[in-house]
Amino acid sequence: MLFCILMMVISILRFHIYVEQPPPDTLTTEAVTLQGRVVSYEIRNGQTILYLSDVFFYGESANEISNVNSIGVCCYLIKTADCKLGQTVAVQGFLALPEEADNPGGFDARAYYRGKGCDYLLYEGELLDAGEDYDVLLECLNSVKHYGKEQLEKHLKPEDAGIMKAMLLGDKSEIDSESKMLYRNNGIYHILAISGLHISMLGGCLYKILKRIRIKPWLAAGIALLFIFLYGIMIGMPPSAFRAIVMYGFGVFAPLLGRSHDRLTSLAVAGACLLAGNPALFYDAGVRLSFLAVLGIVCLYPTFLGVQRHHMKVADGLWVSFAISYMTLPVIMQTYYEIPIYSLLVNVCVLPFVPVLIGLGIAVIILGPLGNWVVWVSAWVIHYILFFYEILLKLFARLPGNRYVTGYVSDYKVIIFYAVLGCLIYFVLKIKREYLIRSLKSENDYAAGRQKKYVWEQKAIQKNMLRIRMVQMVVMTVLIVFLMLPESFGCQISFLDVGQGDCVCAEINGKVYMIDGGSTSESGLAEYTILPFLNYRGIRRVDAWFLTHSDQDHVSGFMELCGMEDLGGIEIKTLYIPAVLEEEFMEVKNCAQAAGIEVVLLEKGDVLKDKKAKWHVLSPENDGIYPDENAASLVLYLEYEETEALFMGDAGTYAEQIVMQAGIKDVEILKVAHHGSAVDTNSADFIEQMSPEYAVISCGANNVYGHPHGETLERLLAADAVIMTTPECGAVVVEVKEGVRVY
Repeated sequence: MLFCILMMVISILRFHIYVEQPPPDTLTTEAVTLQGRVVSYEIRNGQTILYLSDVFFYGESANEISNVNSIGVCCYLIKTADCKLGQTVAVQGFLALPEEADNPGGFDARAYYRGKGCDYLLYEGELLDAGEDYDVLLECLNSVKHYGKEQLEKHLKPEDAGIMKAMLLGDKSEIDSESKMLYRNNGIYHILAISGLHISMLGGCLYKILKRIRIKPWLAAGIALLFIFLYGIMIGMPPSAFRAIVMYGFGVFAPLLGRSHDRLTSLAVAGACLLAGNPALFYDAGVRLSFLAVLGIVCLYPTFLGVQRHHMKVADGLWVSFAISYMTLPVIMQTYYEIPIYSLLVNVCVLPFVPVLIGLGIAVIILGPLGNWVVWVSAWVIHYILFFYEILLKLFARLPGNRYVTGYVSDYKVIIFYAVLGCLIYFVLKIKREYLIRSLKSENDYAAGRQKKYVWEQKAIQKNMLRIRMVQMVVMTVLIVFLMLPESFGCQISFLDVGQGDCVCAEINGKVYMIDGGSTSESGLAEYTILPFLNYRGIRRVDAWFLTHSDQDHVSGFMELCGMEDLGGIEIKTLYIPAVLEEEFMEVKNCAQAAGIEVVLLEKGDVLKDKKAKWHVLSPENDGIYPDENAASLVLYLEYEETEALFMGDAGTYAEQIVMQAGIKDVEILKVAHHGSAVDTNSADFIEQMSPEYAVISCGANNVYGHPHGETLERLLAADAVIMTTPECGAVVVEVKEGVRVY
């Protein structure tokens, strides 16, 4: 076990230290030609997606990308293509790098595709040629998989077939988004992943059947292991299935060798093999959750048992679920930023039916062509079990406090959590072993007629174990509280990357202030950017939301949020808009009031105070005359301790004159007006007087307006400002804590 752990450490260190070929910063905009071996493919919405390995680039593209090392590419073809696994194909299209997360809490496509072994993406692909040779075994297994899909689609309702294909064949592409969120939010998404339960059930049943028909144990074990290994290949060998197959192999052969199955050793062997093949899997949340779930069963669950008990007879499933939930808690908080509070109860209600679903699903696949009453009954039972799941999950989803948003947990907290928990498990199991020895020795006293001594010893062991459990529960509770403690900072301002638009979040002394939230280049801004960021930061309440003006690139995300049920789980206390633009904001105002948000009008001279923070409204004047909405933008000036920040919205030179006349100068942070435009804004005199230490520009990459303009950048450089643009930096986070720190 320790040797395998050492191998895992070496694989991870090699992944960080020895970089084979880093991807180039920029790729050619011309079409590239490449060839590679098809390792898997899928057809989605009439489009073929090929996953290629051992890719070789031709022509000028080969000069930019090294062909020395193995490269993986995910190719999106514009037409359906008839390909076979293991086949060598030539493809032409436009190459791109998977995008990293631009905002905290955003989807990291690069990490996702890296876990699949893909370094690049190829769009608008065209299949040029395909070799005649292919992998016969892989293609046969793929045909079996497609046959299974056809039978499930034929005999089950579409929504049932999508879930059963995920549970039996590892294909989650046809589960509707509502069902995915329902399963995930209630903490049972794991039942849709093929892992230990599926492998042990399939392999165990086959092994018992082979033994019952008097096949020799060694041969029966070999056939069963080969069967589930081929099954793993058929479903694409996800890491969770590979881990389960390795552990099953140890479990079935250990008794035949006269040995016990050490689950920690088999788990370590599976981890070493996975990381040797792809070290990036260490950072895959699904892989970590799979391994931690097993550790919860193997290591944490036994600490809940009595001295001489190997398992609980009552509430066993509840304690197993608790051990798994507790062991995986930090990774869940790091991945989803929230905890499904009722997941323990949901799992206890749901898990007993999973083996039934698996068995009935297999019956539908095998007996499907016969179309007899067994298939009809199986399909009927599957439908009503899944219908029960849906009703149950919706019921729990409506309960108060169904989800508790925790925010992202720092790595150092996770390391401390598992270090302390590991020590706790070690000492509890060690003490239990000592008490087990004492208990067995006391039975000799009972046999020798010393019943009183035996009774006294047993009562002493029970009392001491009760004290140990109380200490264990206290320590485990303290660890949870430690994980949930918020990071200490006085003021943190995040400028989100929303494309061509603006969105700022200021967290000050426990209060949350949002400024704008819109984009003309990014759709679904609230769902895919704003809400994930708020969840990442553990924010469930926005105390004040300022909208500088009503252009779509400043309000679209806020409007989308107002249209969501229960505001996406976010409480917005007050919306602030400039009084002079009340008519222009009428649609936004009505939408906000319909969502239960108080609307307050602001004008020049208004001040919002909270402890050390003070927000000054510098513009617009209520009786001012402005040529357009941009000129009437809300201009906010934040004072926090000795730090000043100026947020200009899309304000022009008229507002700049007001700001300069107010005596504002030498600010630490300047949110540059109008996305860095130089048309009637960002004048040289204004930037010179503001003399910002940091200048943040929010705009879209390669936007049609040419933002930020060169004149604005030159003026900021002349003022010795550090310029940060969202297309280049992604989200810009400024932390004010004994000075200003930007990252």
